[in-house]
Amino acid sequence: MMEEGPQLTRLMFLAFSLGAGAGWVAFYYSSASRRRKAQDILQEYAELEGTMPRDKELKSQAYKHGLKMVLVVRTDLKMSKGKVAAQCCHAALDAYKKSKKGGSRAKQAVRLWEDIGQKKVTLKAESEEELLSLRRLALDKGLIAAVIQDAGKTEVEPGTYTVLAIGPDIENKVNEVTGELRLLH
Repeated sequence: MMEEGPQLTRLMFLAFSLGAGAGWVAFYYSSASRRRKAQDILQEYAELEGTMPRDKELKSQAYKHGLKMVLVVRTDLKMSKGKVAAQCCHAALDAYKKSKKGGSRAKQAVRLWEDIGQKKVTLKAESEEELLSLRRLALDKGLIAAVIQDAGKTEVEPGTYTVLAIGPDIENKVNEVTGELRLLH
């Protein structure tokens, strides 16, 4: 009988130790997860520091007016449909990358654009001069603008400007630059 007491005490001590250890492990992992989430939130706020009112305004305008990217294609080059498609892809990707690397407003605009459908519209430009003029106007208005110069391996001469991508940004703002252009069919 005397031996049952020390065994019971050891068993209780072992059970208590295992329970306490499991509790500490659970506490450690849950607090580490909370710390990681807190660090992610702080990082996000640090990226947006000083821009919150403007970002809220941009978000409001985005849901009210919409966002879009415009692809302006030179029609005087008489490129094939496949060539136009490839050049538009280059321009869209370049504008997207510039937006992701741009200032906080450009980053916010591209995130919102991704969330609400990624609208893209293709339009016509009649000449290189018109394409470059639109690019200058877009940049003057603070819009992302990416113009593509072809390598010249297939249909056009090397260095030829083929497509201009503008945005993504608020539709009304993009329309200030491209509102008079006709759709590419």
